[in-house]
Amino acid sequence: MSDKRPFKFTAWIRFRSALSVLVIQALVAFATFLPALQFDLRSKFFLAPIFLLIVQAVLSAIAAHLLKLERWWVFISFFAPFLFLGSLFVLTNHWYYLLIFIQFFTIFGATFRSRVPYFPSPDTIPGLLIPVLPGTSFKFLDVGSGFGKLLFPLASKIPSAQFHGIELALAPYFISQIFAKIGKFRNVEFVLGDFEELDFSEFDVVYIYLSPVVMQSVWAKALAEMRHGTLFISYEFNVDGRKADFEIQCGEEGASLYVWKM
Repeated sequence: MSDKRPFKFTAWIRFRSALSVLVIQALVAFATFLPALQFDLRSKFFLAPIFLLIVQAVLSAIAAHLLKLERWWVFISFFAPFLFLGSLFVLTNHWYYLLIFIQFFTIFGATFRSRVPYFPSPDTIPGLLIPVLPGTSFKFLDVGSGFGKLLFPLASKIPSAQFHGIELALAPYFISQIFAKIGKFRNVEFVLGDFEELDFSEFDVVYIYLSPVVMQSVWAKALAEMRHGTLFISYEFNVDGRKADFEIQCGEEGASLYVWKM
């Protein structure tokens, strides 16, 4: 049977998280600044606005953490008040907005081509993958490797294996290259390009965390190219109509690792 749940479930999780952050900011700002305005704290304490801004940031981050939002939403909740204030006082020159757009385009611009948004794998995934991996000498491919968040922990734990990442976005690729050189990872390699350009038969394990939109095409490539006995692993998204050989519950909003033995 087709499993349509992951796409709808994930879309709701993303929307719910973003909406939660916006609501948290609004409620904390209301609870923090309204009493301050009512009692005219600014005229009584010179540093009151800065203090209230810090309170807004800390309480927002705590609320996001208590709601068990993913880690990056907690960071966003903390820094959002400062970024908003900075945009009012710093970004007076319109060229800054162009530079910010270019910066974000180097990270997210590949989405227009790949139809895959940037969502990094959770921190728990490397630890969950290690017991599944075939021994200590193998070739591992991360399709859409981003900033190397998955590969670097794995490479540290299993130095005898070879880890490869392919990334379409410019900024994540170059930054992961820098991290690899700084960390002196000799068993990690990153490639800039489309996964369609790679031959999956070269790898013992292919891991993906992409999008339901491209799952069928990735699965077709895996069936055509991967060798018998190798592993195809997908985080969060199942292949429509293809039951996984086994699943690993990740504890991340009910998501799973789907594992197929080819």
